[in-house]
Amino acid sequence: NAYYDEKITFLKDENSIPTTGDWLPAVEQGKLEIRIPLTSPSKTTFSPEEVASYVQQLEEPSYKIDKVDVIMVNSIEKFNDPAQQKLQKKRGESLANAVKGKYGAGLPVTISYEDSWEEFKKDLVYSADYYDLTLFGKENAVAQLNAEKGKIAKEIEKDFLSKQRFAKVIFHVTYNVEGKN
Repeated sequence: NAYYDEKITFLKDENSIPTTGDWLPAVEQGKLEIRIPLTSPSKTTFSPEEVASYVQQLEEPSYKIDKVDVIMVNSIEKFNDPAQQKLQKKRGESLANAVKGKYGAGLPVTISYEDSWEEFKKDLVYSADYYDLTLFGKENAVAQLNAEKGKIAKEIEKDFLSKQRFAKVIFHVTYNVEGKN
């Protein structure tokens, strides 16, 4: 078990495929995704600089942002809780305003809300004690988590549920191929 990484360079093939003119770069579109953990229950505001710091970590070439999707993800046991829905709405609006503040007020930003059912299944599948929560569907898992005043939810909060509260920000971009780019 070893990891091997060798830098490769491409050479122009002038023998087998005849070229007709110069190579020109084409404009490509892509998606950049950042994930902002929501570990503090009292945090409801985001600054433009905070969003920019996550984006800078991607180290992408020059691009223009076309639109942004903000997806607020909450853990499954709190997804239908009205207090949590209100909190997530406030966080989502703050995050959308931070994105607009950093990248332009006219930028189209959509906000949506999801639960973490898929993440929950991936995390608990290898848990010897709690894998059975994922076997009988989401509704059954939520019922078991909230049973007995949330006993099971409290037990797995630190290791699983707290990690499933996050904001996913997807930037739909067009890469810049003009000039020095």
